[in-house]
Amino acid sequence: MSLIVKNLNFKYKEKEILKDINLEFQKGKMYAILGRNGAGKSTFLKSIAKILKPKGEIIFYENIDNLSVKEFAKKIAFLSQIQNNSSLSVYEFVMLGRKPHFRFLPKLTDKKTVERVLEKLNLKEKKKIPLNSLSGGERQRAAIARILAQNTEVILLDEPTNNLDIKYQIEIIKFLREIKEDKIIISVIHDINLALKYFDEYIFLKNGKIINKGNQEMVNE
Repeated sequence: MSLIVKNLNFKYKEKEILKDINLEFQKGKMYAILGRNGAGKSTFLKSIAKILKPKGEIIFYENIDNLSVKEFAKKIAFLSQIQNNSSLSVYEFVMLGRKPHFRFLPKLTDKKTVERVLEKLNLKEKKKIPLNSLSGGERQRAAIARILAQNTEVILLDEPTNNLDIKYQIEIIKFLREIKEDKIIISVIHDINLALKYFDEYIFLKNGKIINKGNQEMVNE
């Protein structure tokens, strides 16, 4: 299983944001997208997430443009940098991640999945509390819980450790490593030390282009 990006280009008001990006992401690996502000990192993730419409092809089993909204949501999940300020309870908010998997009402499997991720992210005691009454760090964990509850094969994360203290940053990245075996995890991350320690592959962007790639073996040499 792989996700293939072919000749990806994106312009905004005639400014080139992404230029000829060609990459292949393999199952069982965590990929860190690194680079300075304005390098095109978030634009790259949003292109895979179908939030933007770039030129080129993104293939996961088939061209993702051919997938319905529901089928896409079963395969690919995206965590934005923008925090949700919903008045839903934490439990209801995380359950939204299961929506692609049921028609009208959640099944027992959906409820068990939500309970499991809430427990893993230390949110079980907060599950009845409105999301918008939580701290920034707790809301970030709830957003990650919702993505994990979606249980997709591809997980896209735009700065998942934002608003989290170092304890939760490490816990969440370690949890991602625990579940990566049957998934492709691609994350924009600003902390290069966390990236080099916990991620398998590194992709460096500058001015919308890939300027370097690396992996754990190179770091450990």
